[in-house]
Amino acid sequence: MSAKNAKLRLHTVECDRHNHLEDDCHGITEVHLELREGEKVIGKMLVFRIEAEKIWDDDSSLVNSCDAHSTAVCQYYEVISDYKYEGELRRELDQMFPYQGNYNALIIDLLEIESEFRRRKLGLFAMRKAMRTWGRNCGLVVIRPLPLQYRRDTREEEEKSKSTPEFAGDLQKLVRYYKQLGFKRIGKTEHYALSLEDELPRV
Repeated sequence: MSAKNAKLRLHTVECDRHNHLEDDCHGITEVHLELREGEKVIGKMLVFRIEAEKIWDDDSSLVNSCDAHSTAVCQYYEVISDYKYEGELRRELDQMFPYQGNYNALIIDLLEIESEFRRRKLGLFAMRKAMRTWGRNCGLVVIRPLPLQYRRDTREEEEKSKSTPEFAGDLQKLVRYYKQLGFKRIGKTEHYALSLEDELPRV
């Protein structure tokens, strides 16, 4: 990490763990984070940990846990796991990471940096920190790159917002940014993944 980003830290605002069998969405942790430089809040993140191995060890269903948690987590599950054969990776992921032995996943659902703090790669440093802290015992990190100006409450509203001529260029720019960490597209989906069993590139 460069000296100019050395003061960046992640502060946990809320951590909602579901570790008990009686929880419908057990095995899933939702974490809201603030990005701070000194005492100043410069951004925020939302991450999910999907502990697939724990869910299967408890003889529970991964799809049921994800579905019980939220639509967002369920959509990530659909691009990670083979929906026909629970306990197996989606074919495209299996081809991307043929030696993947850990199916626990860290989902980075939201990353937002205040405009005055952009162009310093703070988002990439924050993602690396989140992977080291919340990605322990996870094999995969999955994201869905979407520029903030196109985020909406529903997928239908998002699709409408993405109909502008600027969207393709804005998305390509964001994808290039995330690729600096090694993210690769999962088949023809909107999602990208990297394996934590590989060494992360320096940024």
